[in-house]
Amino acid sequence: MSTRTPGPLVLLRHGESTANASGLFTGILDAPLSDQGAAEARSAAELLSAANLHPDVVFTSSLQRARRTAEILAEEPAPPPRGPAGRLAAQRAQLRRPDRSFEGRRACGIR
Repeated sequence: MSTRTPGPLVLLRHGESTANASGLFTGILDAPLSDQGAAEARSAAELLSAANLHPDVVFTSSLQRARRTAEILAEEPAPPPRGPAGRLAAQRAQLRRPDRSFEGRRACGIR
């Protein structure tokens, strides 16, 4: 049994994808981060670090925009890992919605 006090739960969405930058809904299309999305991820990493929030474990979907956002977070300098989990352990969960009707469509074409 662990005697460690649980820390805060931080939920972070991935940065802007190249499809988002083009005005497309992505759903589970595997679009990469745009340059703006990578900058957003770096900014989020800096904010977390400034708040002294250094995750032991990061869970992400298998989509490249989510994985890259997690990688950018892991690149932020942090104190040594606490506990056996280490700094980053990516869990590629199947957190996908079955409704794909908006994928690849522009916002103006969806009613």
